[in-house]
Amino acid sequence: EEAVPMGRPVLRRWAPCNCPPEIARIGPHDEPVNATTSLDVWGFGLCLFELLMQGPLFESELGDHELLATLVDDKPVVIRGLADMNPVLATVLQNCLVKDPEGRWTVDQILDHLEAAGCIDELGASHKVVPFANFLRPLHTLLQLRETD
Repeated sequence: EEAVPMGRPVLRRWAPCNCPPEIARIGPHDEPVNATTSLDVWGFGLCLFELLMQGPLFESELGDHELLATLVDDKPVVIRGLADMNPVLATVLQNCLVKDPEGRWTVDQILDHLEAAGCIDELGASHKVVPFANFLRPLHTLLQLRETD
């Protein structure tokens, strides 16, 4: 599923520690970038990781230049702690923190995965109405999974 434009410009610059790879590829620029749902999914993955691991995804020793270079290289994001996580959590993180926005999961895919794993009840079509608002339910569900490990 393609990233859905949300029809509004977003900030021109991100802090390197939370910059989506597609923005890092553009580099500094003067024009706003149109927001897409894939930007939200990247941000959701970062937030989820920080909540679970109580720290940032990328090592703090990396300087801004090295961090941005890491975001744009061809290597997948290294997510520490995956082996010790609930498999449902690990799968969500792996699919939210994909560098290529075309390969990154959508909100619907996150919800479908949680439903298929038996973590939430069947949602029906109504969950597709407000994309970012729907992050709260999977976030709550995923954090509950952490408590059961």
